[in-house]
Amino acid sequence: MTDIDRRGQAYALLGAVQATVIATMTVVVLPLPAIGRELGLDPAGAALVGVAFALAFGVLLPVGGRLVDRYGARPPMVVGLAAFAGASITAALASGFATLAIARLAQGASAALIAPAALAAVRLLTARTAQPKLAAAWGGLSVLGAAAGALLPGLAGAAGDWVSWRWGFAPAVLVSAAALHLAPRLVSDPPRRALRAPPRRRPAGRGRAPAPVAYLADRRRVLGLLAIGLSATGAALAGLLLVAALPAERVAPAFLPGVAALVLAGRLARRPLARYGSPALLTAGLASGAAGLLLLSRVGPDTGYLTVVLPGLLLLGAGLALVFAAGTVLTLAGVPAHRSGLAGGALNGALALGVVTALAFAGGASGTAAATTGVGAAFALLAMLTPLAVPPRVRIARFDVALNHNPREVWRVLTRP
Repeated sequence: MTDIDRRGQAYALLGAVQATVIATMTVVVLPLPAIGRELGLDPAGAALVGVAFALAFGVLLPVGGRLVDRYGARPPMVVGLAAFAGASITAALASGFATLAIARLAQGASAALIAPAALAAVRLLTARTAQPKLAAAWGGLSVLGAAAGALLPGLAGAAGDWVSWRWGFAPAVLVSAAALHLAPRLVSDPPRRALRAPPRRRPAGRGRAPAPVAYLADRRRVLGLLAIGLSATGAALAGLLLVAALPAERVAPAFLPGVAALVLAGRLARRPLARYGSPALLTAGLASGAAGLLLLSRVGPDTGYLTVVLPGLLLLGAGLALVFAAGTVLTLAGVPAHRSGLAGGALNGALALGVVTALAFAGGASGTAAATTGVGAAFALLAMLTPLAVPPRVRIARFDVALNHNPREVWRVLTRP
């Protein structure tokens, strides 16, 4: 196998792992009422089953990122995949609340090892000049995985009552098994001395900020994490609102145009991202998402699909694709290879926090509609603040030059062959 073939297979494997991990986080959202009826769950038990994965995932991601930065990508990924497969089988076979809740917590905990390891491994395979393109694609995989996890059980259920919610855990088991078989051959780490050697001792009196503090010192990363967390909150609230407002058999088909808009916008985002820069694309995505959320906040039992729901989903889907692409680029901006685990933990942690926040603030149709309106307004506010927080940039080839930079430097970059 050539290096190009191996790299292509590794990209496919790691992308499938990332999408599957995020999909498994949302796989119980639509079938949660059916799960509650089958297992006899009260509202509190159903809510815990809904948030258990994201809660464990978000809390333990800093630990997973630290382990990846210390030991490399492959060992944490192999351990995480084995635990993820076992927890997914347990969840699919659960006969009661305790078993399912513990399995969901175990899924989240093992995913906290897998997600930062996958990002660290894929960054290692990618040339530095192609890192922004990788970041945009990785953000698209995350949001696509979340949408697939939420919608596939609903589509299966619409096909017939014989399809159980338990089959929703099958992709997690299959992808984990395939990755466990292929990861030792396709995923490699650099020499530990090259990326994880202990830093030289600094002179007394010259302290260094802890890694998480130093990571968040860059306002581009803070902006990217805020946008991704807010987008995850808005997407989850919109989904919960439609679940409450529409008949169960119509929910998943109603979402399909929004998913199509998300996929198409994600594929088309790379060229404008390279031409106009991530802040401009983030502003456009936030504005589109705000319009979509404000439309969807009006959804009720008598709301017209073609006049409100469809345009709202199209605007939200396109906006989410742009926000996740540009936000991931900003989140990974300037992160060295030996801090990839930390960056992956922060990126996925923002996504998990958004899902937990949405589930915590949702409260019936009226409460969820009010929360959706509030998040839509926050989208609009962040869209206005983004150009102030991160100046517009001119992107030429692999350079990203601030417009308020030294004019001589700008001219040198613009005229460089």
